[in-house]
Formats: sequence, structure tokens, C-alpha cells
Amino acid sequence: MNPVLVFIPNIIGYIRIILLFIGWIISDNSYWFLVVYVTSVMLDGIDGWAARKFNQVSDFGAWLDVIIDNIGRGMLWCLISPSGYFVSVVEWVSFISNYTQRGSSWKQLQEPPEFAAKVMKNGCRTPPGMFAIAGLHFLPVWLYVIQRRILAEALIGVFVKLQYIVLGFLLVGRALAMSVEVWCIFAHIRRLLIQARN
Repeated sequence: MNPVLVFIPNIIGYIRIILLFIGWIISDNSYWFLVVYVTSVMLDGIDGWAARKFNQVSDFGAWLDVIIDNIGRGMLWCLISPSGYFVSVVEWVSFISNYTQRGSSWKQLQEPPEFAAKVMKNGCRTPPGMFAIAGLHFLPVWLYVIQRRILAEALIGVFVKLQYIVLGFLLVGRALAMSVEVWCIFAHIRRLLIQARN
């Protein structure tokens, strides 16, 4: 067996897959689904830390991490709305377009426009990058919370104003992320068409 398969961050990834499967099974119970989903998201932060801490960074682990993220967000988008499938498809096509071209260096865009370069700089560890990532990861969670009225009783007076402020912030961040994703897809199509001419 390849030792990469049992690296600590990859084991955390397998646990995240199990949590997402459990979440799907219990998705009729909004509260427990959210607990399981958010636990998986929190583990997403831990697996990257573990990879660096234990010197277990691998191409497989980087790929697995994004695949699990996309599966989880795709599931959540589909629970929110049937049209949520579209958002998930854009994420998948963007990742495939980038990964096909550059493998584990998929975050390093070739000749991106200025806005995309600012988002992707240092692996999205810039203010625009973190803003886009916040929209990418937390918009579907927030929409789920609003739709299922999970916090409505706890924050009755404040919640109405708060939910729209947070929603606006996350929508703009997600729009920024989607603009980068769409640019990546069209850049990949352009590369394929250039290759087809040669």
C-alpha cells in the first residue's frame, strides 16, 4: 500500500467523506445535518495544518481535499435549491480545468487578469482571496441556516438585519470567487482551442 494513503491529513479527509455521507443520510434533520457538515468543514482546516505539521503534504492530499470540499458544497447547494446544482457544476468544471492543466499547482494561474491574480495570490491568502473563499465556503452554509430557520428563534430581533448583512457580504465574496472560476474555465477552453489548431 502506498504510504500517502495513510498520511494523517488524508485520514482526516476520509473522516470528512464519512461525515458528508452521514450528513446526506440525516439531511431531513436540519440541525444535526448542520452540526455534521460544519464538523467536516472544521476538519478541512485541520487537515492542511496536519499536512504541514507532520510534513505530509502530497499531491494526492491536495487533490482529495478539493474533491471533498466540492462534494460537500455540492451536496449543500443541492439541499438549498435544485438550481444550486449550477453553482456546484461551475466549481467542478473550474477545478477540473485548472487541475488538468497544472496538477497540484492548480492555484497558480497563467496570465490571469488582475482581479484573479489578487484573489489567487499566495494560495488565496490575501484579503481578496480570503473574501472570495469566505463566500465560496460560507454562503451555502448561511443560505441553509436562513432557509431552515435554524437561528431564527435565538436571534429574533437582530437576526433579520444580521442575516442580510452577512448574506450581502457572502454573496459579493461568492460572486468574486465565481468570476475567477468562470475566467479559469474560459482560459482552459482557449488553451484547448489553441492546442487543437497546432
